Amino acid sequence: MAVGDGLIEERLRICVELWESGLNAEFAYKVKPRMQTQFDQCSRERIPYAVIIGKDEVESGIVKIKTMHTKIDSEGPGLPFKRTEMIPELKRRLGL
Repeated sequence: MAVGDGLIEERLRICVELWESGLNAEFAYKVKPRMQTQFDQCSRERIPYAVIIGKDEVESGIVKIKTMHTKIDSEGPGLPFKRTEMIPELKRRLGL
């Protein structure tokens, strides 16, 4: 998911990284999808985690990972992780 400017190329790069690591992933194909629409899709499709990026995160090499299947208030808009920690963290959360 992207906040603000659609960052479609970066969203695709992240998806490719996840696919290559053996994780299922998808992203909105719209150039600038609405955040609420993406959250609603996660809910409908029971997607457990969202990787959220914005311009600042991309520039800092950070992604935010948000638990979608339960409401964890302490996560707020997602917990920040270095981009290099994204796949190990998701695999840990998924028990892989």
